[in-house]
Amino acid sequence: MYNSAHKLGQNLSRHFGQDFGSIKSITLSLLIGFIGAGLASLLGVPAPALLGSTFAVSATSFFGLPMKMPLLLRNIGFTTIGCSLGTGITPEILDNAARWPLSLIVLTLLLLLIMFATSLILVRFFGLSKGTAVLSTSPGALSYTLALAEAGMGDIKSVSILQSLRLLIITICLPIILSTVGEEGQFSLHSPPVWLPIGHSLILMTVVYAAGFLGSKLRIPAAYILIGMIISGALHASGLLVGNIPKEILFIGFTLTGAVVGARFSSITRKDLKGLVVAAVTIFLVSSAFTATVAYFMSSFLAVPFGQIWVAYASGGVEAMAAMALSLDYDPAFVATHHIFRIVFLILMLPLLIRFLTRNKREA
Repeated sequence: MYNSAHKLGQNLSRHFGQDFGSIKSITLSLLIGFIGAGLASLLGVPAPALLGSTFAVSATSFFGLPMKMPLLLRNIGFTTIGCSLGTGITPEILDNAARWPLSLIVLTLLLLLIMFATSLILVRFFGLSKGTAVLSTSPGALSYTLALAEAGMGDIKSVSILQSLRLLIITICLPIILSTVGEEGQFSLHSPPVWLPIGHSLILMTVVYAAGFLGSKLRIPAAYILIGMIISGALHASGLLVGNIPKEILFIGFTLTGAVVGARFSSITRKDLKGLVVAAVTIFLVSSAFTATVAYFMSSFLAVPFGQIWVAYASGGVEAMAAMALSLDYDPAFVATHHIFRIVFLILMLPLLIRFLTRNKREA
């Protein structure tokens, strides 16, 4: 009986993470993560729970304090994010996608162009690996790219810094640019978001967690997020579920994920950080130039405001870009449809692209 109990304990330890023995480090990581998320929310930082937690825990780890997060909490965070991503795939979004097929095709080509050009810059001029460069230049799906990096498809420290800086820079700079050169829109604020009941959300997350666990055993990359988006997306697209995951649950899930990412920063140096800041500004300028050029030509072709196209094609977060569209009186349905499409495309394409590049590297 002792051997059976010992074996069970080892299996649980492997699943939940051996860091459960370091209760103090885990507790400290959670405390600092939630403090960082709260402060970021008060300061109006984009994606505050994710970025605030990441910055706070990584800064603490950077100064030598032990930061640890167990697999159980990581997987709960990823499950929350996956379910949240799926809530955007609604019947209305699918109907809207059929209205703007040309624009969505152009967006797809633009995404590939941006990722090719900027990842090439990171590999040749900043010394990043191909996998890290692709994840760092992915124009969106921040939480998913971090999950792929955490799963070993890239250097999570570089990906986290570059992606966080990208999101921060574009959220700060884009409204200033659009207020100067963008045309005014003609739409007003729509109805407030609908939230799923907490009970329904917890049932959905339980199902997704179980499916994600099986998916991870089958070596599906970032299984909890990918499978969560598929299951939640299917239920929302069919109309069986209506509404977003409650913001309290989202806050917890994104904070947990940020703490997981931040706990990996113990070995980064100030020199590394300086180089990554330069890299982030470089890829922002290159991607913005491509986006603005394509948006200019598409605005004339589709007869919609230039600023509306730019916001729809911009590589910011869905919530931040939707809020920006509303504040500038742009069509929020047009903007949201393009951003949901971009995220789904990136989530499905990124693992395949990274595996292709890695395979080519091994064959070379």
